[in-house]
Amino acid sequence: MTGASSSKNTNRRTSDKDPASAVHPAADEGKIPGKRLTSEQEARLKSLTGFTHRQLYNRRGWHSERGVATLLEPGDVIEEIHPTHLVIRTPEGARQTLYNLDKETPFLKKSQS
Repeated sequence: MTGASSSKNTNRRTSDKDPASAVHPAADEGKIPGKRLTSEQEARLKSLTGFTHRQLYNRRGWHSERGVATLLEPGDVIEEIHPTHLVIRTPEGARQTLYNLDKETPFLKKSQS
């Protein structure tokens, strides 16, 4: 085997790729969960728990950074709304609790820096 390789270099910039093969954002839109909160639920969540608009509808980041509306699956029901959290019941009967991590929670205290 010689030191020189006859294979092509595949480390091309993404801008060099064929634009026809690129996935257009509109084609990917069906994969992003849509808004599943009614205006009444949104108002109650903002007033009672202190969730911000970003905390309700953020579509980016890890699960802990994503908004409540993007985490809801079809059939999920918001069962309870408390000052620090909300409880969701899934169609299978499981209960999930989502906390507003910007507020002080009973089990987690922010460190004094």
